[in-house]
Amino acid sequence: MQTTFIRFIIIAPLTVFAGFLIAVTYLRITLPDPLFGTPYATVLEDRSGELMGARIAADGQWRFPSGGEVPERLATAMLEFEDRHFYRHPGVNPFAIARAMRQNYRAGRVVSGGSTLTMQVIRMSRGNPPRTIPEKLHEMLLATALEWKYSKDEILDLYATHAPFGGNVVGLEAAAWRYYGRPPDMLTWAEAATLAVLPNSPGLIFPGRNQQQLREKRDRLLRRLLESGHIDPLTLELSLHEPLPGAPRALPADAPHLLDRYIAEGPGRRLQSTIDGHLQRRAAAVVEEHRERLSANHIHNLAAMIVDVRTGEVITYVGNSGFPGNSGPGTGNREPAEKAPNAGMVGRDGNPGMESDHDNSGMVSGQSNPRVAERHGNHVDVITAPRSPGSVLKPFLYFLQLNEGRLLPQTLVADIPTRVAGYAPRNFHPVYDGAVPAGTALARSLNVPAVRNLRDYGVPRFHHQLTQMGMTTLTRPPEHYGLSLILGGAEATLWDLAGMYTSMAMTLQGYDPRDSGTLTFKRADLHYDSHHAPRHLRDPDFPVHPSAIWETFGAMQELTRPDEASNWQVFTSSRRLAWKTGTSFGFRDGWAIGITPEYLVAVWAGNADGGGRPGLTGIGAAAPVMFALFNLLGDTGWFREPSFDMAYARVCRISGHLAGPDCSDEHTVYADIPKPGLESDVCPYHRYIHVDSDGLRVNSDCFPVSEMRAVSHFVLPAVQEWYYRTVNRYESLPAWREGCNPDGTSPAMALIYPDESPVIYIPYEIDGSMGRAVFEAAHRQPGTTIWWHLNNSFLGETNGIHQMSLNPHPGEHTLTLVDVAGETLVHRFRISGREKESP
Repeated sequence: MQTTFIRFIIIAPLTVFAGFLIAVTYLRITLPDPLFGTPYATVLEDRSGELMGARIAADGQWRFPSGGEVPERLATAMLEFEDRHFYRHPGVNPFAIARAMRQNYRAGRVVSGGSTLTMQVIRMSRGNPPRTIPEKLHEMLLATALEWKYSKDEILDLYATHAPFGGNVVGLEAAAWRYYGRPPDMLTWAEAATLAVLPNSPGLIFPGRNQQQLREKRDRLLRRLLESGHIDPLTLELSLHEPLPGAPRALPADAPHLLDRYIAEGPGRRLQSTIDGHLQRRAAAVVEEHRERLSANHIHNLAAMIVDVRTGEVITYVGNSGFPGNSGPGTGNREPAEKAPNAGMVGRDGNPGMESDHDNSGMVSGQSNPRVAERHGNHVDVITAPRSPGSVLKPFLYFLQLNEGRLLPQTLVADIPTRVAGYAPRNFHPVYDGAVPAGTALARSLNVPAVRNLRDYGVPRFHHQLTQMGMTTLTRPPEHYGLSLILGGAEATLWDLAGMYTSMAMTLQGYDPRDSGTLTFKRADLHYDSHHAPRHLRDPDFPVHPSAIWETFGAMQELTRPDEASNWQVFTSSRRLAWKTGTSFGFRDGWAIGITPEYLVAVWAGNADGGGRPGLTGIGAAAPVMFALFNLLGDTGWFREPSFDMAYARVCRISGHLAGPDCSDEHTVYADIPKPGLESDVCPYHRYIHVDSDGLRVNSDCFPVSEMRAVSHFVLPAVQEWYYRTVNRYESLPAWREGCNPDGTSPAMALIYPDESPVIYIPYEIDGSMGRAVFEAAHRQPGTTIWWHLNNSFLGETNGIHQMSLNPHPGEHTLTLVDVAGETLVHRFRISGREKESP
């Protein structure tokens, strides 16, 4: 009997302990992972970890994702108030349980639960179930299992992340921002003590009401912190005089559109972005200032971004202007208009959390009117919105032509009235230079040379190269866009364009003359996540000559806009900068993109609804913002010349082509050109002519060969010459010596309209009458007379300006022009059958 009792005394505790271990082990294995299944707010931080904005969780609670570590001051205050033996017990404190039982017995009711902080974490994770003895025992087992699975610091972090702090504020970090407008690690001892006592009774004691009860709890904890040696008497005295928090504060929202973009990738996460918070706020203020100026012309939207070219990091992201908060702290804090639910807001004592008429959770910082912002579409993230890019794609065509040796920077390109299959591009102002250097055409953003260059380069090829360089919005085949692709006939996003220009800069800076391999175009991986894992973007398959990029940026330095704004120079400064503006058809979009080896600044201006406004141009609306943003940045340098990718060649100083055999020494110069330019065409304009002693043209039919003198002469095609000589010094071909007939090698006449198109369409006028077509010709000799004939019928004569208004009937026709020297020009065309257009 005695042996049996002794055996029972030994075995029974062991059996109980073994059962306990089995139960705890089972519970440890079956603990949910993650422990909490609640949704979290989406949090956006800048590159240094400073809060830039947040969006409320799906359940209407301000519950931030874990920050990873509880600040020491707050941890000390919480443990002093909730569980001072936290680091010494295994999840359950038997002494606390015994003390609670004694207190409850004396009081005749439950006044203390004896729960450890670990048990509170378990209780919160299970939705705060009713307090019963079986439930308490279950919590003890789960708390022990939790201690086996998590470290003490991890458990403390779980508590700090999910404890209720009144209203719809959950978690220590959210409480610090909502009540004090600061991160937790910047709180004072008084503020830390205030937050430490809130989870005990978040509904009964809430900032903004019941101030006396809250103060008493806070002050008791501060005195306990003095007794335990955590603070000194002076700190206590100062802390006791600190005020309590009032109504909840609005959270910062410095990049609301970036926050929206991040949420679209998946809500309920924390993003430490690449954004420079200080620069972001200053940039947003600049954008807002210019929006207010532009709004006088009913231009209500601006977007801007700044990229660190060296890394591809986006350091500012202003998705739109006029949005609440863009003039300072912004609005990432939107939630439904109805009061946010307070489910789960139960304190340690069981009191439910309560809604507060002070908890204006939907309020936002900044002064912009949300209704006005919504009316003007300021909530739209224009950085990712496809818009017509205007002329912003022209530098890419120029680069590709240089890269493939199709032209040189000073090669003359035609700037004359042009019509291709019914498409007739015009310059910003309808004036023509006849011929203009390619680099100058880019600097002046001339439309006609760009269209003619694209026609020569090929729309399908350009379409393909743009796609490879990172333009994601070309979703239709090349023939859908046609030649208008170069003038904004497609759509592009500010994000893509910034990436493409950054790619050019990265490729140029990545050039190493010691590398014997072929340089390829390096696509920039723009990103805004500081923990971004580099993506393996598919680089274009064409070889790149860095000299072509360098010359492109050089041409972009010389941007002039005398046609758009005579005082454009006021925007420039001592900073060396490659920049390009663009204006879409109908004055709907204004663009400005500038780049240095260090930074890229991209700006869009317009109206989110697509409405156009007079004066909405890249130079007038977007460029001032771009230069203002550059002024926020530090000193910048310039790109290093890729001298090993340059060639020293003999170039015609007038045509800009490689010098040909007919270019005399006085017309040539040696210059550095991109290496692929060695394969470009030689000068087609210089040719030798024969003259007599008086300088008149002659040929062997009318003049002795032995007395002829050969001279090199610059000769443009007749139409180009017609316009070229109006803005340039130009020496026309000498007249023919009397008795000498022209040899036909340089026609004196050419038609400006109609061009080579064989079909002409003449619409009806608005009054229903048949329209008329204005035919136009150019002649090398100013002031000469041309006689016009249609189908062998004389129409009249013109002198100086050669235009004739005609109304031929549908069908085939022959136009004949004859000048005073007897030179004849014949052009056959067909007038299409015309149907009256519906009103």
